[in-house]
Order: sequence, then structure tokens, then C-alpha cells
Amino acid sequence: MGLCNEKFVVANHFQSILSLIKYDSIPLVTIEQAIQPLISFLPQIENYLQLIKDQCRQHTSDLLTFDQRASIMLYAIIWQPYDQCLYFQLNSILRNFNFDQLQSWRLYFKLLFSSLVQLPSNYSIVYRGSHVDLSKSYQLQKMIHWNDLSLCTNSIEFIHEDVRLKTIFLIECQTVKYLQSYCYGEQKNLFVFLPGTKFQVVDCIYHENNQRYLIKLKEIQSSYLLHSRKYCDRYRNSSLEHRILDNEHSWTIDLDQQNLTDRDMKIVVKHALNKRNCKRIRLRENFITAHGCSVLSEGLYHNQNLESLDLRNNQISDIGVLFLSLAIVYSNLKTLNFESNEITAEGAVYLAQILKDSRTLAELYLSKNHLGNRGIELLANALKETDQVHTENQKKEKHMLFLSLSLILID
Repeated sequence: MGLCNEKFVVANHFQSILSLIKYDSIPLVTIEQAIQPLISFLPQIENYLQLIKDQCRQHTSDLLTFDQRASIMLYAIIWQPYDQCLYFQLNSILRNFNFDQLQSWRLYFKLLFSSLVQLPSNYSIVYRGSHVDLSKSYQLQKMIHWNDLSLCTNSIEFIHEDVRLKTIFLIECQTVKYLQSYCYGEQKNLFVFLPGTKFQVVDCIYHENNQRYLIKLKEIQSSYLLHSRKYCDRYRNSSLEHRILDNEHSWTIDLDQQNLTDRDMKIVVKHALNKRNCKRIRLRENFITAHGCSVLSEGLYHNQNLESLDLRNNQISDIGVLFLSLAIVYSNLKTLNFESNEITAEGAVYLAQILKDSRTLAELYLSKNHLGNRGIELLANALKETDQVHTENQKKEKHMLFLSLSLILID
């Protein structure tokens, strides 16, 4: 993933496409109905739909419906021949204004875009590559709209493995969507931002050793779908709102075992994290994944009173730790519980950075994860490094944290 064979487009025509197909009036249909007009030129699409159905049904989060999950999963699968793959055909259509061709895609576009809009928007650095030298098209400070729906990755190693690449894009995004929960099989580290997202070229560097360009882009404006009110998510969870409001005068908000999903995290941020007197939030044994962590991180950035965050027994994974890491560093959290959250040595990299940079963290719980020897070594080294630069009082706190880690890392 992460390959780009097309140039960016200076003009933003995605909004024009939505108008052309009368997007607002298109009904939401089942995935079978949405792909029906595509079968004539995508003959394998029905076979791939059957392939992904079981995984769509087994999904533990109700963030999206079955049909919405299936629309994303079909989009993210790359099959051969490539020019008969949904991903290839979809992006070709988005780059062109052929009215007759657009009509066949109306139902699928509505299902897919309405699904992607509901996923949390994340800040992340992602990469894409091209086998073509595109440096001449990207002058410094140039404003560019990306008008297709392109897969990206946050793994620079994956990009470097392709020695044929002539251009690598490093893209600083504010509204990128993380697709890990909606990818088939072993696909991982996939991201996408919606068509019409506006970027600015901030750097263009030529590396003589591997004879390729690194072009850095920064998101300036999100897609029209995201900043238009009529496409906003109207999800409500009244029982959750009432539970939080019933405890609005308490320092602790207890939301353990409430069957909460990623979609509920906006409510938690709005009614709990935004309350100045809230010092402890308990979210144990729910169904929160990395998507939910990205929402929580936004709330943490604006909360300097929270001292304890308990996320044990969820599914936040390594990417969830990444999404939370910067917000945690700038917060005043003293206690953090990530027990039983499918975190591996990759997540330990982000945890180690938290240990190095946090001014307040004194307790970190990580048992029943999969850190391995490498992960534990990373954490121990991080504590050792901070020990050399902190004051005596801070050293004592870090020493206590080290002793705690020695006990709680054992499954």
C-alpha cells in the first residue's frame, strides 16, 4: 500500500463531483445493492464481497453497520488484474468528470463516504510513494487538493522496501482515517484521508544515495465532507450521557463495563473530559479500539486536571498508544492503566517516549499485553535515561515507577 501513480490536482473538484451525482439525495442501501451497478466492469467484486462477509460480521465494535464495514473493506482490498480492481477504478473515476461513469458509482460512493466520515479523524504522519519523479510538480508553498481516495501507511520501512520508488510523500495529516479494523486479512497500518483534502508543500529534498525525492506535505484544510455540517455524525447515547451527568460533581467518572465503543468516546470527551472537576475516568472492560483513542487524545489536549485514565481490558493496540502518546505527555496524568490491550513491542516504543517526556506520570500498568523482552528493555532504558536528567525528587518518582513496572509487566 501507499503507492501513488497519479499527480495531485491543484483544483478541488471533489465538491463538484458530489454536486454532479446529487450526493445529498442518494439513499443509503445495502452493500449488495451498492455494488450491483459495478459488476459489469468489476466482474470479481461479488467474489470478494463473499470473502469478507464473515470478517465483517465478527467485528466487535458497532461503530459502523455491516454494510458500511463491507464498503470500506472492499475498497481496501487490492486484487488482480489491477485495472479491474475496485480501488483502481474508484480512484480513476474520482479524477475524472465523466457523468455517465459517475452514475454507476453513486450508491457505492454514498455508502463508502458516509462510512468513512463516521470514523474518528486522527493526527498522524503517513507516507505514500510513486514510481515517477514528481518533484517538478511540487514547488515550495504550493497549495494542492488531493482528489482521489488514496491508501497511505505510517510505516516508512514499508515504503523504503520498494527500491523502484522515485518519490516519497511524507504527509502531516489532521483528519486522516485509520482503517486497521476495517481491512481484510493481514493488512495493517493503512490510513486514508477523504478526497478534496487540501495540502501545502513544505519541503522537497533529494536523496542522492537512493536517487529519490522526499516531498513533505501538511494538511491545511479537511475534505468538504468533514467540514460540512450536514455530513456530521448525529450519533447519540442517552444512557451514557445521563450516567456521566449524574456524576458531574464527582472527581471520578466510572464507565466500566458499559459496552462502550469508539463512537461513544465523543460523548465521553464532551461530558467528562471537558468537565474541570473530573480527575479520574474509568473505562475498563469496554470495546474501545485505536479509533476511540484518537478521540480521547483530543480531549486530553484540553484537560489539565485529569490525573488517572483506566483503559484496561479494551482493544486499543499499538496504534491506540501512538494516538494517545502526545496528549499524555502534555497532560498532568499520574496514573495510566493499559492492562490487557493487545500492546506489543511496537507500542512499547511509544510508551518509552511517554516515560521520557512526561513530567507527571508515576504509575503505568501494562500486564497481560505482549511486550516481550524487547518491549520491556525499551521501557527500562527509557526510565534509565530520564534518571540521568531529572531532579532528585523526580528521580525518586521515576524509581518508584521503575519498581512498579518490574512487577506489573509480568503476565
